[in-house]
Amino acid sequence: MSVPTRCSVLVIGGGPAGSYAASVLARESVDVVLLEADVFPRYHIGESMIASMRYFLRFIGLEEDFDKHGFTKKFGATFKITDKRAAYTDFSVSLGPEGHTWNVVRSEADEMIFRHAGKSGAQIFDGTKVNDITFVPYEQDGFTSDARVANPGRPVSASWSRKDGSSGSIEFDYLIDASGRAGIISTKYLKNRKMNEALKNIANWAYWKGAAPYAKGERNENSPFFEALKDGSGWCWAIPLHDGTLSIGIVARQDIFNAKKKAAGLPSEEFYRSSLKELCPEISELVKDAQIVSGIKQAADWSYSASAYAGPHFRLAGDAGCFIDPYFSSGVHLAFVSGLSAALTVQAARKGQCSELAAAKWHSGKVTEGYTRFLLVVMTVLKQVRQQSRALLAKEEEEGFERAFNFIQPVIQGTADAESSDAAIQRKAAAGVEFALGVNEISAAQQKAVLDKVQDAGHDVNGLEKLTDDEVEILKGIAGKQQALTLHASNIEALAGDTINGLAAVIERGKIGLRSASVLSEAEALHVLGVEAEERERMMNLNRTLAVEAVRCDRSSPKCSTCVKRGADCVYQRLPPRPRRKRRAESAERKVERYERILSEHGLLENSPPTASESGRTTQAKESCSPEQGQPDAGILIGGQGGTRYIDDRIWVGLGGHAIARGVEEAFAGHRKTSDAEAILADPLSATAFTPSHQPLFRFHPAHEEAMYLWKTHLDRVEPICRLLHIPTAAQLILTRSQNPQLLSPAEECLLFAIYHFAVHSLTDDECRRQFPHTERDVLLERFSFATEQALVNVGWLATTDLTVLQAVVFFLLASRHKHDPNSYWILTGAAMRIGQRLGVHRDGERLGMPPFEVEMRRRLYYQLLPLDGAASAASGAGITPIPENWDCKPPLNISDANLQPGMPGPLVEQRGATEMMFCLARAHLGLCFLKVSRATANGAGHEIVEGLIQQAESEVEDRYIRFCDVVDCLHFQTICFARAAIHAMRLRLCLSKFSFTTASNAEKKEIYGLTQKIMDANIAMHSNAGLRKYLWNVRTFAIWGSWESLIFVLNSLCEANTLAGEDREDAWLRIQQLYGSRNLCDWRQVLHVAVGRLALKAWEASPPGGWLVEPGFVTTIRESFGSSQNKPRACNASHEVTDPSASNLALGASVAQQGTLEDVAAGDLDFDFMDWTAWEQMIKNYG
Repeated sequence: MSVPTRCSVLVIGGGPAGSYAASVLARESVDVVLLEADVFPRYHIGESMIASMRYFLRFIGLEEDFDKHGFTKKFGATFKITDKRAAYTDFSVSLGPEGHTWNVVRSEADEMIFRHAGKSGAQIFDGTKVNDITFVPYEQDGFTSDARVANPGRPVSASWSRKDGSSGSIEFDYLIDASGRAGIISTKYLKNRKMNEALKNIANWAYWKGAAPYAKGERNENSPFFEALKDGSGWCWAIPLHDGTLSIGIVARQDIFNAKKKAAGLPSEEFYRSSLKELCPEISELVKDAQIVSGIKQAADWSYSASAYAGPHFRLAGDAGCFIDPYFSSGVHLAFVSGLSAALTVQAARKGQCSELAAAKWHSGKVTEGYTRFLLVVMTVLKQVRQQSRALLAKEEEEGFERAFNFIQPVIQGTADAESSDAAIQRKAAAGVEFALGVNEISAAQQKAVLDKVQDAGHDVNGLEKLTDDEVEILKGIAGKQQALTLHASNIEALAGDTINGLAAVIERGKIGLRSASVLSEAEALHVLGVEAEERERMMNLNRTLAVEAVRCDRSSPKCSTCVKRGADCVYQRLPPRPRRKRRAESAERKVERYERILSEHGLLENSPPTASESGRTTQAKESCSPEQGQPDAGILIGGQGGTRYIDDRIWVGLGGHAIARGVEEAFAGHRKTSDAEAILADPLSATAFTPSHQPLFRFHPAHEEAMYLWKTHLDRVEPICRLLHIPTAAQLILTRSQNPQLLSPAEECLLFAIYHFAVHSLTDDECRRQFPHTERDVLLERFSFATEQALVNVGWLATTDLTVLQAVVFFLLASRHKHDPNSYWILTGAAMRIGQRLGVHRDGERLGMPPFEVEMRRRLYYQLLPLDGAASAASGAGITPIPENWDCKPPLNISDANLQPGMPGPLVEQRGATEMMFCLARAHLGLCFLKVSRATANGAGHEIVEGLIQQAESEVEDRYIRFCDVVDCLHFQTICFARAAIHAMRLRLCLSKFSFTTASNAEKKEIYGLTQKIMDANIAMHSNAGLRKYLWNVRTFAIWGSWESLIFVLNSLCEANTLAGEDREDAWLRIQQLYGSRNLCDWRQVLHVAVGRLALKAWEASPPGGWLVEPGFVTTIRESFGSSQNKPRACNASHEVTDPSASNLALGASVAQQGTLEDVAAGDLDFDFMDWTAWEQMIKNYG
């Protein structure tokens, strides 16, 4: 076959980057020609692959061939940087327990990828060298001539020649230059290659036979091993291959290597052997009885980059654009990333999805980000290699580098081009890297300026420390950006989550390209549902004419299509909103004062002398409350209005007499004026106990495609936080029954409606509009809420003995926390607890001889039900009922659903590492630790004893959970933030228990202040991470323990003019502004918000930040609400942006939204934002 004279896309270079780009485009039916100068098979160094390779190969259909080929399986890699313990990066974190990549023979692997491009439809030619490229002037689509930058124009043709003497030329529309280190466009035409002076290395290597395996008997046995040279000049690799060969190479600074070799005067092989023995003792030990079976090979190993990687109708990919020191085996990964980026941006421009300029900028941005992240990590590690006497990556007391490798793991495994260790940049960047700040809005100009400076710093490894604070902040945004090659193979399209200049990738076969990052296209929305537009049935709407027959109404105007055909009157009636309950007005000032009094008692608010009215209320309260004297744990009995109420919770009791007699009672009186008949009609669950009425629910089931979308939403947003189901079993149930809902059992129908309801609850208004354009979110919530309640009535849930029904009840209650008043909600959770007792979930199934699968399902259910009822009980003021000693249910095992199947024999083996259970188990474990610390403090334990417990908890959570987290995975990132902040919260509460704000010394306040900053930073990091927004349904304000205490302490510090000054004061206000800007802390229905708001206003008036020309929005909001910090709260229109699942705009800021007046607030809507773990107390003796 001869080289054609024309094609749509010409790819120069048949290495991994070019072959991958050609495969992707050919699978899109693009006319692609691929030319490679060498003849395959060809030799190439670089045998070690990283975890991401599997995902890329799977996308083009080549993964299975690599698995079958027989390459050595690679489960991880070991790095020894100093004399500390070596660090092992385990690929099971990214690929699962059995996950692996390979150590390949590059001549074979590269040919497989090249031939696969041909199988995919590309015309491939090896032994064909491109000599010259013809360019024509091009100044359109925004491209202009610039004297400072070489601008050859648009490439239109290329001349080629073959070793057989034939030659020719080929015309094309687009060009992808993947010509390797030769880089024909970069070096010959753009002339924009920049060498990294700090990474001018040289590599010498050979192949050995008969070497001993590394780390025999250890978990990292025979893994690739990378050892720092003892003189700090470089590093050495040892990579096992499939035929028993061991590849060993030495990479060293070229100037040092040349000087040593010249001084030694030895032949190449003798100098190689002596260097290995002198500088690499552990690798040398492996080959003491081995033989070299090849000649000594040598190559320059210079790292380089370019000022741009794209231009009009051309893209640079792989080594043709940039190359980074291969310490972390990044070569093929970066080649695949850039090859895929080149393919999708070419397609985006060809299909008119964006301008050619926008596509070119997207590709340059993508390649620059990937290169820069590896640059940061490599330069950081090599700095440690060159300065082995200093503790840069690890603290002095650490034995190894596990902490540092937790940070850089997403980079070195290739699962994301994110993160660097905390030694990569100066101290202020370390905290941001540790929490892996998500996507920041940074202009392209800012990014380019910082990236240029990073690359220019290449002549000096220490150059990164010369960045300014502003540049560090920009760099954190780049380093923390999520390029989501996630843990699931099918989610390689999650790379689309990486937004550059307002565009995101579409990575799906047949649809490769770019899209606007702000709005999903209709085609993409349909793709999520898995159907074509004409096949979708519209959502059921309430049409008075058609509802009786359960016929769907399409809401066409003026008549729907069905009514037109029938000649019937069409009267569409939207479901009415729930009537607002009439609430009794309580003085907002009184409620605020109650909260301020609680804060004062805990040392978080300055005490102020009680007013006359307060004294009167206290006296009156004593007359209406009757606890026994001398019994501090006794509750309070409130009388009045023909009834009594018993309060037995320390938080509510702490509110004090009359505040409870009026405030608490009124807060729980929201539904009293509703008649019994109205209550039953509004709440089908109530009908179960009185007039049970069965109703068919067939018309409430969504279409199959809609059901599958809701299931995917539930799987993505709910199950990671509330793990109840066995996903494979539940997925099969929904897949089959959603197509034939008439086959559902009553229990299964309960579960499905509860899942649908929870899924809608987790969506925002905008997300609902995109997926269900004809139905509002509130309508969907009402629809599935009613359907779930009625399904539970139909099954007789109060008398059930079916575990599936109880799962549905728990899901429904978790999604309805803010729907019911605290009294009713506590009764419902109590009913669920009693059902659980009837089913015996409080007793451990293993001890009862149950099958392992059922044991685990019961444990999962119990450990969601127990804290749910405890929180409801605490919020209602009833206190926590002690758990009987014979309740012995163990916590669930740390095991993935893939390793758990119905009917499997036992015993089950718990996994060590990351599973879907990670967040739930970490939260439960920390709850128990928190309780241990609280009990020790209450029992008068000394500071050293309590601190010892906290250190033990910190060590356990780091070892069991955090060390296995991949910060690119949003759930893992949330687990890290939550867990570490919980440890800080324990220390914070320990400090606050020792002294009050007014009695603390400056040193003590500084200690507390440091803890509060860490907790606030964790909150900010979580809310700035775009990947975590899908979990916002789970929180209204703060998701991290100790957040309120931290905010209040900082505000109190600012009220004291001399406590915080200068930079500390500026940083404090910046954090406070970020907290107020990213969550709803100005909901004046929440009396805690009112109290903290007044404190914030007082702090602003006492210690405003210097240099702020404009008052921030949250201060303006509070001032408009309260006037000044000394005034009473007055009726106002509170304004602040809300970060809530029901909010349509999740951006930071302070926009105006009507919230109602303070005199009109809903006393029954109090949200105390706390989790009471007292219910877990009696389980410590068994599982602590």
